[in-house]
Amino acid sequence: MDVLADTLLHSKDTFYVVAESAYGYELVEQLLQQNEFAEKNVCEIIKQVINAVDYLHSYDIVHGDIRLENLFYQRRNSKFYVVLANFGLVQTMNVEELACKPIGPSFNYPAPEVFEQKAPDKPTDLWSTGIITHILLCGYAPFCSDNLPDLLRYYKASRLWNRSEHREDISPHGLDFVFRLFEFDPERRLTSRQVKDESWLSGNSATNNDLHPKLEVYLDNRLACDVGLWNEIANHEEDFTEFDLIKLSLRDNSSGKSALRVPGRLGEDSRVLSSSSKSFSEVSKDTQCWGLSSLILSDDVKINRPPDLLGHHESKNLGRGNQPLATIVHPAPGSIAEALTYENADDLAIFLTERFSESAHGEYAWIAELKDIGYTHTEIAELLYERVHDSPWIYFEPSYFPSMRTLQNHHLDDCAHQLLNPSSSGKLTLLEDQDRNVLLAIEELCGLGGICPFTRDKTIWNGSAEFEEENSAVFLRHRLSPSELDAAHPDTAPLLLRVADRFLSAVRIVQDAKFCCDSFTILKIYGTSKVKLSQIKFQLAEQMLVCLDKLCVPATALQKYQIRLRLRRLSQEIIDFATEQILDPGRDNVCHMASLALQVLCVGFLSYAQAHIGMLKPIFVDTPLKRIRLLGTASSSSPLNCIEANLVDLTCLGGLCQGPVLAFEHGWRISHHRLEKFDVLARPDDILDTWGPGELIFRQNETSPLGIKIGGGYISHPPTIPHDKYHWDRFLSMPNWSSSPESLKFGREILIGGLVTCNNRCSNDEKLCWTGSLRDFEELGTYRGYLESTEYQLGFQSGVDHFNITGTKVWAKRRGRTIKDKNLERDDDMLVPFLDFYWGVRVSFCTGVAQRVLLRQLVAGLLPAFSQSMIGSGFSDLWTDLETNHGFTQVLRNDAVSIRHWMGSLPEELCRLGLRLVRLILGTLQDTGLSPDGTNFLVAWPHDGMVNRCFRIPLGKDNKWTPMLADSDDCATFAYMSNMCLEAGAITCRGPNPKWEDKIRLLETAVLCPASTEALQHEQTYFFYKLTNNLFWVKCTRESFSRTGETRLYTVVTV
Repeated sequence: MDVLADTLLHSKDTFYVVAESAYGYELVEQLLQQNEFAEKNVCEIIKQVINAVDYLHSYDIVHGDIRLENLFYQRRNSKFYVVLANFGLVQTMNVEELACKPIGPSFNYPAPEVFEQKAPDKPTDLWSTGIITHILLCGYAPFCSDNLPDLLRYYKASRLWNRSEHREDISPHGLDFVFRLFEFDPERRLTSRQVKDESWLSGNSATNNDLHPKLEVYLDNRLACDVGLWNEIANHEEDFTEFDLIKLSLRDNSSGKSALRVPGRLGEDSRVLSSSSKSFSEVSKDTQCWGLSSLILSDDVKINRPPDLLGHHESKNLGRGNQPLATIVHPAPGSIAEALTYENADDLAIFLTERFSESAHGEYAWIAELKDIGYTHTEIAELLYERVHDSPWIYFEPSYFPSMRTLQNHHLDDCAHQLLNPSSSGKLTLLEDQDRNVLLAIEELCGLGGICPFTRDKTIWNGSAEFEEENSAVFLRHRLSPSELDAAHPDTAPLLLRVADRFLSAVRIVQDAKFCCDSFTILKIYGTSKVKLSQIKFQLAEQMLVCLDKLCVPATALQKYQIRLRLRRLSQEIIDFATEQILDPGRDNVCHMASLALQVLCVGFLSYAQAHIGMLKPIFVDTPLKRIRLLGTASSSSPLNCIEANLVDLTCLGGLCQGPVLAFEHGWRISHHRLEKFDVLARPDDILDTWGPGELIFRQNETSPLGIKIGGGYISHPPTIPHDKYHWDRFLSMPNWSSSPESLKFGREILIGGLVTCNNRCSNDEKLCWTGSLRDFEELGTYRGYLESTEYQLGFQSGVDHFNITGTKVWAKRRGRTIKDKNLERDDDMLVPFLDFYWGVRVSFCTGVAQRVLLRQLVAGLLPAFSQSMIGSGFSDLWTDLETNHGFTQVLRNDAVSIRHWMGSLPEELCRLGLRLVRLILGTLQDTGLSPDGTNFLVAWPHDGMVNRCFRIPLGKDNKWTPMLADSDDCATFAYMSNMCLEAGAITCRGPNPKWEDKIRLLETAVLCPASTEALQHEQTYFFYKLTNNLFWVKCTRESFSRTGETRLYTVVTV
């Protein structure tokens, strides 16, 4: 990886170097999260460290502070690398200012020569690498003590801590590698180049013992040990005269940093300046400086050489404009959504590590389940990052495929195109799921219209793709972005040449695998109710490739014109297979038509590989595609000059395909046929090629086939449909010999469709038909009483001279289901249409006359009484608003107003209140009408908040007719008492304040026949059938009133 300074700024006397930020985990912490950590993993880590150290030493650069705390894990391009941090700044200084590196808080890593006042050199880095190796293998530092004097004596005496129990599971090669780095004479210590050649680094001799416990011990002990030693330095520094520790302390210099000697190529008087790992560092402007914040320690590591900054007097700001220096600092994310906006997954992984419980809520609650099943924070961060930044693309490393041409006039043995040849046995070859490698090659080479995400650098793709409808629809164009207005871009022809070349290479791979001949099929919408299965020869694509190749080389104007004319004709021929409409993008826009043709070929061949069934799901997208719009090189998404592939349902062949198929059409026709099913127009050989294998059906002693056995069914000509249509069915239905149609002709198209077709020319008016059928309607969900067989008994008796068998069958009478029961079971919203029926019975207390009323009138009359029975917080205010401001009662009384529309315009809480009152009133009155025992007629009288009082009227002589009002499958009764004085003929007012007579004298009712001119006839008898199987008949008589000239019908009832 290149390590660069992102921004270089300077003021009058100071340079500011903003180095590249490196995000990741501390090495030890990351190793503890991994499921596997053994000696072979240590080999991989140390190999990367040695590679980096060797590269630094090749440029005579000494790190000088290599320790575990400066090693990090970082993920780049789906791979994990070890990162070496804290390089600091390199500064050229005078030789008189020689000083050594200050001792940090950890004393486990410095080489012995450091304590002898020698500046760190190349062997120092190798010693520190050996310390790291020992810690990773054994879990502790080889030179360690609880106090500083002992530690220094151990160094001088070359005394290692020997804990044999920690070395038992380490290979001899591993221990030998470590001890060879612990050479106390720097001149004899191994160099980085020599260490690279050590066989142990290959991991072949490493053990597989788990090293996690040792790492945990190291983490538990290192902090306490380091802090204690640091405190000893501060308190007892003067006691250690043997090594003169005062001289090891930080010296003052102009920049406030300590210096390290760097031999060789940076100059004889070179120094390496050490600094902290902060984002900003300052150095004197009159010095030469360059910054390194981190280094990726991979096998192919690379560092840019430091630039010469002495001649630079202007500030260099890499793309940050005039922002203040402080705004360049990378802030910590405040939420998971903010962390997802950063440029890599490492920031997100760090955020999840620190604040996982806070993140696993709301729309990201599902990540808690991932953690429960063993996913690490890094793996979860990777999934989230790819979901947000990469979706729906799935990037992959491209495979190498040589450029190949197709085989012309190529046919497989016994293929569908040669099925009737004498040598044919009818055996077909098809592309099956197990041939996954071939399918992967098709998907990678064809892509989506030639577009494939083989790299994140989209500028080198073969075009662009825009996803919509939750990534299930894609718009494809052969240009880098819609903003490129010049469709005839100079790079268009080479781009299309690449697409054509990859398409033909995919075809050749399929041919070599013996999965197709010299053609393939696609489906297109044909007319209003058909799809056409057409065959496209690969030769057309070969000829397009030749024309595109010639367009990419210099030629005369006449030659270019002839080539473009030829290319236009070939493109139009291919486009005609995908749409009936003629596309005319302009005479000069040949590249657009060639682009559309190649997109049809690529998408069509990809669909052909899965028999055109279902959504496309190539390996490089994470969402199946159900709509694909091919835009060619057009900059806009207009449907006028584009082609679209959509999923459509087939009629009878839908049973063969077990799902929708992908068919092409012109862009402007989209959404016109979403609910339609299509017949298929195709040749028999194309059907077998696409959906085979299959077998031909013959009559005995005949050579011409009558049908095809395919997909678990049969394509034949049933005698019940017209002679020009075939049908696919699970069962074979052959026509009679006398009416036998012509045999199947390979090469001639046949129509395969359903037995039932839709006549789109029918002009029926649904509303008029519905209104005309009102008299024939019955209530849904109701039924009359019935008898149900519940028990069988069988007995027999026998004697010397007789044998008797007795059988008994028991029937139980089941009550029917009434209109009232059915409608009161519905939700509140479904009660609104019920209010427009004449199921209310209003009884006058004054006269005893009753009349049928609409339920909306009943509810309006009882609202005052029931509103007074309601209690609860806020009810009074809501009721006042509903009644006073919106006129609820008046709306119910006005039959011309639609209750549903009016209530739909109310605020939600008022609408709920209105429906609640309707439910309360009807629910209270559901027990009115004829009593269950048939002896009384119940009439409720809600008043002044008391809603559960009623009259029980015995069925005497005057009330003999009331059983006609019993609830049934076609009648409902909600009876209530009213103070309204209803008079009828001789029945007049009995007021004031009469007593109840316990009888209902008369009922005014109606027989509704709204769809008929039929009327009740004088002296005619009518019958009524009730729920309990009782039959009532009514005789109508007409009586005229001379004063008004009107006539009324009175009834004589017989029960």
